[in-house]
Amino acid sequence: MTGDTFSTPTSVVEVNGNSHAVNGENGHVLVLGFGSQAHIVNSFRLGMYLAERGVIVTYASRQKYVNQLRQSYSPEKIKALGFQTVALADEEEVSHIFARASSFQRALQPYLEQLLEDKKSGLAIPTAILADRFLHFAKDAAQKLDIRRYVFFSASVTEPMMNMIVQDLLSRGRIKRLENGEFVGMEEVCKAPGLEWMRQKDLPWVLWAQTQAFLNIGETLLDADGLVLNFFDDLGAPLIESLRNAFSGRNGTKRKVPKLFTIGPLSNATTFTDVACHDGELKKSDTQCLDWLDKQPRHSVLYICFGSIFRPDAPQLYELALGLEASNRNFLLVLPATTLEDELPKGYASRVKDRGLVILGWVPQLQVLAHPSVGGFMSHCGWSSCLESFGSGVPMIAWPMAADQNPNCRYLVSVLKVAIELTEKKGDMVFAEWAMQVTGKEYDTFVEKEDIVRAVELLMVGEEGKAARVRAEELKVKLAAALAVGGSSYQHLQELADHINNYKK
Repeated sequence: MTGDTFSTPTSVVEVNGNSHAVNGENGHVLVLGFGSQAHIVNSFRLGMYLAERGVIVTYASRQKYVNQLRQSYSPEKIKALGFQTVALADEEEVSHIFARASSFQRALQPYLEQLLEDKKSGLAIPTAILADRFLHFAKDAAQKLDIRRYVFFSASVTEPMMNMIVQDLLSRGRIKRLENGEFVGMEEVCKAPGLEWMRQKDLPWVLWAQTQAFLNIGETLLDADGLVLNFFDDLGAPLIESLRNAFSGRNGTKRKVPKLFTIGPLSNATTFTDVACHDGELKKSDTQCLDWLDKQPRHSVLYICFGSIFRPDAPQLYELALGLEASNRNFLLVLPATTLEDELPKGYASRVKDRGLVILGWVPQLQVLAHPSVGGFMSHCGWSSCLESFGSGVPMIAWPMAADQNPNCRYLVSVLKVAIELTEKKGDMVFAEWAMQVTGKEYDTFVEKEDIVRAVELLMVGEEGKAARVRAEELKVKLAAALAVGGSSYQHLQELADHINNYKK
């Protein structure tokens, strides 16, 4: 083991990098890297960007994630930036995001207790904590350490908006929960300023299934020093303003209104270091698909990928494969390495080899989307995937499967108009059981082959797809402008760094 060891907290495997000491000019932020691919990679990128702007950064995450991140980024660069990593002991990984948050809290607790002891002893400790929205225990930790606190959303601005609106409506009795678990008045959420484009069926099932956890996230936002959003101003200025107003509207409670920092997207094709996560493991991406893409005509390939957590079940995956085959369009289908052979039609890879490539594993998604042969992206509408598609000017077939993906889909289709919705059937594979309990009925979410063929045709050669491509290209220009020197995200990132560094004020 290299680096400075940290032996007191039993859950801390290693501390690698500089000490906690800070000089008189710089703030020191403890970034908590939690979750899966989007959470881990984006929080690390954010930490690197802050370090480049003079903030001293300590990044804490599970040992396996820290080890891979150290391999993916230059050790010399990390050392030069004074970037410290804290590797927490690994535990058995769980898939449920709220259970995963509780597990992370247990692993981190000894380290937080050590920081409290250091503070009592007069030693320097971080001056701020930056935590994922699911880690609501960070609020209590920041209060005990008497340091600033920032909440990081790798998701769209839509999610904190819903957090605030639902919390407010419940407090005013506009939404009521019956004994059988069903909510009355949930349609009020879609009438809130900034969310008028959303329909009740686009609301994530977590509102019904895990209401307290959802409210805990909303409570986390209150009294925070800052809310850091993986979003850029031109992507939805009215939505950002509505969120700001939602916080200001709570000012009657005399609670602190967090400052908003729209610093996204954190990943883009020109600056990224590519890492990937599957079943809790980060690894280098597979690049074999790039040679295949080089041989395909411009804008002829539909790229299909469903992220690190959500994916169609076996029957739906089989139907998807048939639909892609029947579409007679070029495609690149990327599936988890754990996909079984019988989940695809017999001999499928050889049947479609003249115009399709199936990869079991990971590909460098940013590079794939930026490739001139790619003309469309079928996605689950995870927010990181949406942003990466915007950055490459690639229109989408939106196929949401859970959590915030349904509202993301609606925003892409009805507001940005850069996507075609695959199906009106709404469901949530994570909270399907609760959905049935709440509504008393099962939801049919199965998409037939014919619907898949229709969506592929619309996007790749139809007039609707051509219009979406034009708007996607326009969005690409706006995104690049936001990230450029002097752009909105560039400026807001510097403002965040300054806010952390001015910790004495």
